[in-house]
Amino acid sequence: MDKWETQDNGRIKGFLGIKITRDRRRRRISLGLMAYIKEMVNKWLGGANEKSWVPMLSVANVAGGERCEPQRAKKYQELAGQLLWVSNTAQPDIAFAVGVLSRYMSIPIDSAWKAAIHMVKYLNQTNEYQLHLRGETNEHSDTLVTMYTDANWASNPKNGRRSTSGSITYVYGCPVSWKSHVQKCVALSAVEAEFVTASEAV
Repeated sequence: MDKWETQDNGRIKGFLGIKITRDRRRRRISLGLMAYIKEMVNKWLGGANEKSWVPMLSVANVAGGERCEPQRAKKYQELAGQLLWVSNTAQPDIAFAVGVLSRYMSIPIDSAWKAAIHMVKYLNQTNEYQLHLRGETNEHSDTLVTMYTDANWASNPKNGRRSTSGSITYVYGCPVSWKSHVQKCVALSAVEAEFVTASEAV
């Protein structure tokens, strides 16, 4: 059996850009990305203190437009990857918007690039947001697993009228999993789109 030497470095304070804080009195662990987002603001906004209260102005504003030049296309893919990391770790509020931007990873367009930069401004506004994993009583804490789903039926004719699914899963009141994506099939009604979303989540 292989063996490795280990050492106790005390309480964990950060992991892969995620700031981890623990409040024993409130029985709460908080995950935040303030430093990571600050680096993104410095890189993509040139340190400018531009902010926005909405992650995406409109899905319609993203669709269409000219393809990015090769150099900007690579930057777009890098930025979209960073936004995906933020969405998957500590800020589920941008999951839908990041899902929209991810559709243009292979063929980046100028309108998607502008939308991605706008999302950095939103993160600059909300950089103090944290994901709380807590033990105190809340509306979900008595249930082992609680899941919420929703669907936006055939909202975009440019993607073949496929609906968008969204879901979030709580375990003892703590959000542990969430996602937003375009459904693989074309739903013929809003009810069907909701059923597809629920079945995918389960």
